[in-house]
Amino acid sequence: MNPVLLSAQTASDAPLTGIAAWAVSVMETLGGFGAALLIGLENLFPPLPSEVILPLAGFTASQGSLGLIEVIAWCTGGSVVAPGCSTASARCSAASAPAPS
Repeated sequence: MNPVLLSAQTASDAPLTGIAAWAVSVMETLGGFGAALLIGLENLFPPLPSEVILPLAGFTASQGSLGLIEVIAWCTGGSVVAPGCSTASARCSAASAPAPS
């Protein structure tokens, strides 16, 4: 048997661990909102890579937990809303800061 095919078969059967397992768990539990939440967190907290979140959102959709269009819409919404919330929060805190004397 070809070693490349053998390793590909073994890799696809391996269970998810770490951030990948956590991300799939969040998306399966919260649905589309979970995908939006993860993408929003990725925008606010860069060490959470979208390179992990987005393929796993597609993986979750392929498992039947979510629809593909639903995942695309929720992820797009999360990537648009989170930076807006961050900017609004920064403006509010800057406006409420005491004026320099």
